[in-house]
Amino acid sequence: MKTLLTIAVSAALLTSMGAKAQSRPQPMDQRTERLVTLMVERDNGNKVYPWSKVQVPVSEVEAKINELLSDPSVISVERSQTIKRPQPPKVNKSANAMPMMASGASVWTFNDPGFPDQKIYQNTNGHDMRLLEAAERVDDANAMRIGVLDSGFSRIQDVTYETGYNFANDAPIGPAFLLEDIAYCSDQEASAESTLFYRHGTVVSAVATASANNYSGIAGVSQNATVVAGRVMDCSGYGQLDTIADGILWQIGASVPSAPGAPVIEPVDVINISISSTAPDCPAYLQSAVDAATQKGIPIVVAAGNDSYRADRGIAMCDGVITVAATTHDGDLASFTNTGPNVDIAATGETIRAVTVNDRLTYASGTSFASPIMAAVIANTQKRVGNASPADIIYALTRSGTPANNNATGFGLGGGIIDAMILMDEMGVPRDIVAAVNGLSGEREQYKEAFLHPAAEAFLGGKSVCEMVEIDAGSMPNADKTQPVTIFRVPKGIPLLPSNGMVMDQAIGQDRFFTNAITESEAKLYDFGIAQCDISSSANCSQKTSIRGIDGDSLLRADGCSSSKISRRKL
Repeated sequence: MKTLLTIAVSAALLTSMGAKAQSRPQPMDQRTERLVTLMVERDNGNKVYPWSKVQVPVSEVEAKINELLSDPSVISVERSQTIKRPQPPKVNKSANAMPMMASGASVWTFNDPGFPDQKIYQNTNGHDMRLLEAAERVDDANAMRIGVLDSGFSRIQDVTYETGYNFANDAPIGPAFLLEDIAYCSDQEASAESTLFYRHGTVVSAVATASANNYSGIAGVSQNATVVAGRVMDCSGYGQLDTIADGILWQIGASVPSAPGAPVIEPVDVINISISSTAPDCPAYLQSAVDAATQKGIPIVVAAGNDSYRADRGIAMCDGVITVAATTHDGDLASFTNTGPNVDIAATGETIRAVTVNDRLTYASGTSFASPIMAAVIANTQKRVGNASPADIIYALTRSGTPANNNATGFGLGGGIIDAMILMDEMGVPRDIVAAVNGLSGEREQYKEAFLHPAAEAFLGGKSVCEMVEIDAGSMPNADKTQPVTIFRVPKGIPLLPSNGMVMDQAIGQDRFFTNAITESEAKLYDFGIAQCDISSSANCSQKTSIRGIDGDSLLRADGCSSSKISRRKL
C-alpha cells in the first residue's frame, strides 16, 4: 500500500521560523517561491537507503505527490521536516565564575589553560563522571573518528577536522564546510550576537575532541580523536531532517543518493547530533539512515533538547539512537533539559568549559554539550571494544549511571548520570592487566638445560616449558577465593567477559600457576583474560574485582626458546 505521511509543525514554531526567515537570505532558487523537499521511497533495489529527494515549489506540492504516487515503483512519499540549532539556554551565570575543585587529585593534569576550570573532570559534591580515570584504561595510540552533524564549524587549534562535507542548501553541496569558506556565513558571523550559537559545531567538536597538552583551549573527553564534520544546517542554524539522513549515510561510509559527488569515506566510530526538531516522530527516511548505521555497528548519540519538556520529538524518537539529557555539575537536573522514557543516559550539560573561534575560552550550556561528552566516552570505549553493537552500548548504559539528586526523581534520565568507569566495566574493558611470563624466563632461565631436557618435557606431559606461561592472579584480592582462577579467551574486539568466550584452563587454590593455554597462534586471534568468579552464572564477575586482562607484551620467550615474542599486541 502506498502511503503519504505528513507531519504537522506547531503554529508557534512556524510563526517563529517565519520571523527569522525574513531576516536571513535564502538561496537564489528559493527567493521567488519556497521549495518543499519530498522524500520518495522507491522499490529500486537499494537495500541500504531506498529514498530519494524531489524539490518542488510549495504551490505544486499536492500535484507532485499525486504524480509520484501514480508511479508503480513509488512506495511512499514524505515531506521533509525542519531542524534547527538549539538556542543556548539561560543559566545562572554566577556558576561560571569560580570552578569547584575536585575533592581528590585528577588522574591526569594537562597544561591547557582551560583545564583547571573543566568541572566535568572533577568530583563536585560527590558527583563525578570519572572521565579521565576511564580514559586511562584504553590505548591512546588508537585514534578514534567522531562524526559530528551540525553547522558552525570553524578552524581552531584544538580541533582536528579529518574531513568534512556540506549538505545544507545555503551553499554549494560539496567539500566547503567551514564557516571561513562560505561567504554568506562570514558576513553573518560579523554581526552575530552569539558566537556560541553561530559556532555551535566548533564548540561541540571541541568538547568531544579538543587536543590535550597543547597549551591551548581545553582537554577534550576523547583527546586524540579527529572530527568528521557533516554540515547539515545553514548559517542561521536551520535545515531539514533529510540533510541529517544525508550526513548519517556519508559518515557511515555509504553513498548519498542526493549528493552523488560526496566521496565515500571510511566509516566513523560514533556519530554525534546536537540538533533540535519538532517533528512528532522519527520520519521513515531518517529511521532508514539510522538503521543503516546500526547495521554497521555505528552508535548515534543525540541531544535530548532544551525545552524543559519530554524528549519525544524528531531524532530522539528514532529507534536505536542514544539520547542524552543534561544535569548540573552538582548532580541536579538541568533546568532546561528534556527528559522522559526516550532518554538513555545523562551527562553534565551546564556551564561546560569550552573553546570557540580564535581559540577563545568560553562556557557552554545545553544538552548539545552533554551529548558530545557521551559520544566521546563511547568513542573511548570503542577503542578497546570495537565490535560492540549500538544495542550492546544502550543496554550497558542502563547499568552505567549513578542517581541524580532528588530534584530529578520521576523525570526520566535513563540509566542516570554517566559513570564512564562503570560503562567500561559493563563493556568488558579490563581495569587492570596481569603479567604472563614465559615458563623459562626470570630466575628459571639459569636452569634452562634441565628444563629443556627430554625427561622434563615428558614430565610435563609432552609440553615444552617454552610453551608454558606463568600467570599471577594475586592482583584480585577482592575476588571470590572459593572459585577457581579461570583463563578464558574472546575474539579480539569483543568485551573481555567469560560469558563471551571459551574457558581455556583453570587453577584451584593458587594465585600463581603455569598454563599452556596461550599459544603463539592463538594470541594473534584472541584476547585472553583471567577471572575468579562463578563463570557459569556470571555472579560476582566484574572488571572491578574479579576479571583482569593478560598482557601480551609480557610474553617474551627466553633466549633458550626463541628471540621473538609470542605476541606484540596487548591482549
